[in-house]
Amino acid sequence: MQSVQLKADLKAKRSQPNNVQVGDIFRASWGYDQTNIDYYECTRVIGAMIEICEIGQMSEENGFMSGECVPIPGHYIGKPMKKKVSMWNDEPSVRIASYCSAYRIKPIAKVGNKQLFAASHWTAYA
Repeated sequence: MQSVQLKADLKAKRSQPNNVQVGDIFRASWGYDQTNIDYYECTRVIGAMIEICEIGQMSEENGFMSGECVPIPGHYIGKPMKKKVSMWNDEPSVRIASYCSAYRIKPIAKVGNKQLFAASHWTAYA
């Protein structure tokens, strides 16, 4: 009986109202024997759903088949996708595919009207 209540509480917490805004950046990290990083930008908020579009990244190799990358907001790749927002550890996330979810990242600084994000580490060993 306790696990039923736990599941209900978790479901309620995940479906809480989100605070996603247009321009928020989401990061997905996935891969087997390597680490792929993809970035997405929120282009529209539709209630509990958002529209996101994959965005480009600046990437630099700084080791053997590994490196760092940062998102390039506004540099759209592909078509927009509508996704349901879930809350995870009080932060919004969206399921991109069966093998990965994207979590909102916050800028570490702002210079003028540009946001700066911490670099993410990637590997390409496969």
